[in-house]
Amino acid sequence: MSVVLGLHLQSDRVLAAVGPDGSAGESRQVFPASLRWPADTAPTLPDRRNHDAIYRHFVDHIGDPRPLSVPGAPDRLADDLAATLIATVVAAVESSRHEHVSRVLIAHPTYWTVAQLSSFHTSLVGAGLGENRALLLAPDIDVALGWIDHTTGLVGAQQVSVCDLRAESAIVGHARRPRSGHLTAVTAHGYPGLGVSRLDERLGRRVLARSARAGRPVPRHPALLAQVRTICAETRNTLHTGSIRVEVAAPCTRRIEKHNVTIHPDDVYQLARPHSAEIVRALQRCAAPGAEPDRVVLIGSAPRFPLLAEAVAARFGCLVIVPDDPEFACARGAALLAEAAPNPWAALPIPDSVV
Repeated sequence: MSVVLGLHLQSDRVLAAVGPDGSAGESRQVFPASLRWPADTAPTLPDRRNHDAIYRHFVDHIGDPRPLSVPGAPDRLADDLAATLIATVVAAVESSRHEHVSRVLIAHPTYWTVAQLSSFHTSLVGAGLGENRALLLAPDIDVALGWIDHTTGLVGAQQVSVCDLRAESAIVGHARRPRSGHLTAVTAHGYPGLGVSRLDERLGRRVLARSARAGRPVPRHPALLAQVRTICAETRNTLHTGSIRVEVAAPCTRRIEKHNVTIHPDDVYQLARPHSAEIVRALQRCAAPGAEPDRVVLIGSAPRFPLLAEAVAARFGCLVIVPDDPEFACARGAALLAEAAPNPWAALPIPDSVV
């Protein structure tokens, strides 16, 4: 047996959709887009027990000829790190499923240049990913359209805008439906700094400032700040109607310090409103003049972002569509395209290591 693998490569993580050849069945997994280099110089996915020698955000440096350095680890090029990450993910999938991955389609950032793609592909081949399997690369917005096109509500839509909201950035694109009948991307742009983490950080700073004004300052302990950011992210997603009072704790010299912080819904809305307006302006710039969208599709974290759906509907006056499984829209679209792609290695034996 063999499976196909669709991967969505992001700055902070890799989303994977796995499906057997010729079958609609899929499973989904999330891998961190980071690598730890232990003492034996073998790369592995990081764990929470060891924070040393970890490369992070190297996907943002694909194509950069300057090597990346982290304490306690050798200097590595971003392309080689990303290729090693993909190879590690493929190996993890094969090990967990005891099946060979016959085809891999990687959905990469749409704004990558030809030079970046060429450099990345060379590193992928050098990592052995092209051996006994088909290796494919495609822009993430184009790949997402392959999944979005099956969504109820897009029938008859000729102009469609897409917003993919991620941790560090927002990716917006515009597609049209030509005579072939399939949505085809026309433009796509990435906007660093418009991701959900910016709202979480601003909300966290506001919460900490309020605690300080109330005479209950929260120490700048990394563990405390990480808990506050996590709570802010959960509050953004759930949008409780009332205030939330939570307790955060951090180890001190001889005891555990506990601090209470309060998050108000108004804080979320006040910060989310201008953020949503910036994303809407990005969608406006992405569409061609005179080509207003018939539908706007929200994927990634966009469907859960406060006030965004309302702001989009108010500006464009059209239906806002949320497809099935919006977080994995690119990964599942990649799996669909990988399954439809020809497999030049179909006649070759499966390596013994995955049997």
